[in-house]
Amino acid sequence: MRLFKREIENKQTNFYGKPERNYDKLLRASIFLISLVAITPLIILTVINYFQYRKAYEADIIYPLTRQTNNLKNNLESFIQERISVLKYIAQSYTSEELSNPKILFQIYHSLRNSFGGFVDIGIIDENGLQINYVGPYQLLGKNYKSQKWFNNVVFKGVDVSEVFMGFRGFPHFTISVFKTNNTNNPLIIRASINTEILKEKIESQEIPSHTDVFIVSQSGLLQKKMGLINLYGFIHDWKAQKYDGFIGLITFITTLYFAPHIDYGILIGVILSLALYIQRGMRPEIAFLSKHPDTTFRNRARFGLAQCKHIAVIRYNGSLVFKNVNYLENTILRTIGNMPELKYIVVVGNAINEFDASGDYMLGNLIDRIREAGYDLFFTGLNDSVLDTMKRTLLYYKIGEDHFFRNVAMAVEALWDSAHCFSNEDRCPLKEVVYEKNNLK
Repeated sequence: MRLFKREIENKQTNFYGKPERNYDKLLRASIFLISLVAITPLIILTVINYFQYRKAYEADIIYPLTRQTNNLKNNLESFIQERISVLKYIAQSYTSEELSNPKILFQIYHSLRNSFGGFVDIGIIDENGLQINYVGPYQLLGKNYKSQKWFNNVVFKGVDVSEVFMGFRGFPHFTISVFKTNNTNNPLIIRASINTEILKEKIESQEIPSHTDVFIVSQSGLLQKKMGLINLYGFIHDWKAQKYDGFIGLITFITTLYFAPHIDYGILIGVILSLALYIQRGMRPEIAFLSKHPDTTFRNRARFGLAQCKHIAVIRYNGSLVFKNVNYLENTILRTIGNMPELKYIVVVGNAINEFDASGDYMLGNLIDRIREAGYDLFFTGLNDSVLDTMKRTLLYYKIGEDHFFRNVAMAVEALWDSAHCFSNEDRCPLKEVVYEKNNLK
């Protein structure tokens, strides 16, 4: 028993008596090889499926979507070009004096509203950037736009179509500006605002499926309409459920936008991340040490601040016992023995063990031999029938002993408590009554 404890305290030298660092290297290499063997088939299948269905995906999704996008683009360009032509016509048909007249501009504004959709207001701006005439629902008369970028653009180019912005109006809109020259060397700018709701109407007129969102992006990469299908609540909900789910969802969304129009690249990255995290979680299942809870059940002692029994360690193992994670349970048990000098029994709560393969069988068989030689013993509770059937077929069930299996933790504690606490100096046992750790007294 003394030799076994020394082995645990030294983190177990390997079979050839090499130093601890060599054992750690061997452990890391084993974990790497196991991970590689587990993930390689999944990656191969993912790549095969990706290339197999890519053409079908393009034919069914990408090509129709591209056709719809081009139709929508042509529709919007036609809409804007039509309004540019109207403003150019106004610039050519009216003199500077007429455009400076509020009554005439009011008539022009109402004619535009009745004949064309989307116009919010119209204004006349002089060569100094001052708005000298305005018709619309906002108080913009007298505003100066000389410092605005669009002002210089329209002066040099003759026409300017802005991106969607807030501006003095305080609501999303875009503007069309036309430069008017005259013989008096007093040029004017005719500037009209267009409501962004017209963009939504144009999109809806294209019969875009309800489950599809359309992004209108400017040349500088700014969105020109609200995003209808980005469900921020979904990201938050996934993050609250499991942080890695929210992380994967966010990364998939960002990479999908980045690789657009090849959105399948982003989806592939999301799939690979999901597989990698799935394997990582499978290699390190949740393990909890249980003690008596006020509700009379056995609960996670670390979560509720409960004390630990000196002589019986009740370990709840929430995972399968297969080749990818058998070492995790084994190392936990060995560390427990090394950290608890008065320990006698270890009870593994296996209600969550639904898969048990040959690697798990070999590990438990070897572990049983080692800890019994050192004077400890191992028991199980809550194993389902399929796991017990596997143990019986491999004879591990009989090696462990039929009397080492219990239906629940309470039955195991009742059967083991007297022998475990023989000659014990433990005043109050956390498996028999509720005992809090000293720094968590309630």
